[in-house]
Formats: sequence, structure tokens, C-alpha cells
Amino acid sequence: MKMVEEKLGNGKVYIYDFGKIKLHAYETNDAMNDTAYIIETENELTGIETPAFYEDLNAYNGYVSKLAKPLNNIFLAYHTAVPENFNGKIYATENYVNSVTKGSIKGLLDNFAVVFGSAFDTRVPKVTNIINEGIVNVSGIDFIINNKDDGYCIEIPALNILYIHMAGSDVHNILPSIEYIDTIINDMELYKKKDYTLILTSHYKPETIKLADIKIDYLKTVKEIYAADKNKEDFIKKVKDRFPNYSGENYLQMTADMLYK
Repeated sequence: MKMVEEKLGNGKVYIYDFGKIKLHAYETNDAMNDTAYIIETENELTGIETPAFYEDLNAYNGYVSKLAKPLNNIFLAYHTAVPENFNGKIYATENYVNSVTKGSIKGLLDNFAVVFGSAFDTRVPKVTNIINEGIVNVSGIDFIINNKDDGYCIEIPALNILYIHMAGSDVHNILPSIEYIDTIINDMELYKKKDYTLILTSHYKPETIKLADIKIDYLKTVKEIYAADKNKEDFIKKVKDRFPNYSGENYLQMTADMLYK
């Protein structure tokens, strides 16, 4: 697997060449460090998530045009924005649809609209293809869908890669409950056993499976700090002290708000 990178907008694109298939990872470097993915086959493009801000979505559109193949499919697992005039298929689960219309993802979108204003794309597109847990074949590739409370994860055996919403080896994550933290720890242990080549997330560049051990340590530490201190401000300070070089302080604040509500 070869990888090259090139500048795009305020961020960059990492291009992984798997032979007959290429993976394009657009790290936007926006306020939420959004990352969007495009899988390129011989005849078409399939997206996994998209940028959330109009400026980056425009850069994404330009990059799609440069690839000179139709973007026919997009999987939306947690994000909502899609390119203007997109006429292809949008794949999502019932969990996702419920979450963006009346659940936790809608709550986040409403909050981001207040925080970021008109720069943030708050549109919620119509899902054309409701998918269930299991295998969905798109563009000749098997995508294995694993449901989560809000959205879903995607395994792509042909590339030995996994898409999950949030991880990142030096970034805070949104952790709404202790039960959620335990679930992610268990998931990370499973990912280690499967030994993926790359782990993709919506808010960080692709990483190797070494990420799993780093994230497990982070999650266990956050859990221990919460168990030892019931004061929200002290919790935030102690997590920042333990992980001084982590980005995503807004995510840490959101975690604290939900754990201490």
C-alpha cells in the first residue's frame, strides 16, 4: 500500500493506493477536524462521510471533479452534509435517520449551528437507501455495517480497513456515558484482534491499529478520573493534565457536560 499526500483547501488529502482501489482521506483542518473519505474504483466514487463546513465542502467538490469519475454513492453514518446537486445514492441506517431527526445527532447539529453560524452546513439530506446491519455491496465492494446507538461503523474487508466515528491518538472524544466508554474499550479490543491495516475516523487522519492501545489507555484514564472526582471543572483539569498535548478541548467539554449533567 502506497500513500502520498497533497494540499486541499485548508487541509490535505492522503491518497492510499491499494492497487485496483484507492482511498482518499480529506483532512479538512476545520474547527472540528473533520475528515471525509472517498473510495475510488475503476468507474466511480463512493464517499464515507463528508465535510461539515461549506468552505471545505466546496474544496471537496473540486477534488471530486478533479478525479473525473462520478460520485454515485455516499455513506452517512454520523454526519449530514452532502455536495450541492448530489443526485446519487445516500446510504444510512434507521438508527442514523432517527438520530438526525429527533435524537443526539440532531442535538449536536442544533448546537453547532449556534456555535459556528452560517459557516456550518446544517442541511439534513434525504436518505435514499436504508441499510441494515450486515453486508452491503456497493461498487463491487462489500461494506460490513455494524449498528451503534446513533449511527454505525463500517468494515471494508477488501482493504482490511475500518471506519468508526471518533478516535484519534492525541485528540479528546465525545464520551456521553460510562457505559459508552466501556463499549468503546470493548470495541477497541476487538479491532486489535482483527488487526486492521488502517482505522478511519471522522475527526482524525487514518491511523494504524496501534491506535487501539493508545485509545484504550485514554478511555480507561478518563473513566478513572471520573470515578475519583465528581466535580466537572476538576475532571476537565485532570484530564487535560494527563493528556496535555491532546486537541479537541471542545469535545472534552462536551464529555464533561454529559457526564456531569
